[in-house]
Amino acid sequence: HRKRISCSAGFASAYSIAGKYTDSIISFKHILNNCSDNNLIKLANINLGKIYFNQSLYKESLVHFSNALRIDDRDNFLKIWIGKNYSALGEKGKAKAIWNEVLASDHTNKEARKLLGLM
Repeated sequence: HRKRISCSAGFASAYSIAGKYTDSIISFKHILNNCSDNNLIKLANINLGKIYFNQSLYKESLVHFSNALRIDDRDNFLKIWIGKNYSALGEKGKAKAIWNEVLASDHTNKEARKLLGLM
């Protein structure tokens, strides 16, 4: 069964790369509903977050990046994306707070510095 879920992740990524977002979303949601591997769940949430962000569906994107962060609460990559969603939703204070949190744990993070206008 794990092999099938792993294959689903490959198909989901391929659909996303090909611009077949509906197929990709369906495949990633299948992983979320049928998998217990936290690494695959995190990956599916990250990919769904990116797809929704690129479609300007920031609330949906934020949900998926937040779900991934619950699996790994020290992942600065996820925090950067959460901040991007807050910023896109007009919640600049929340975005800056999370990017400052990233800088507090990694003062060399170029993306956080850029997003905060510190470069």
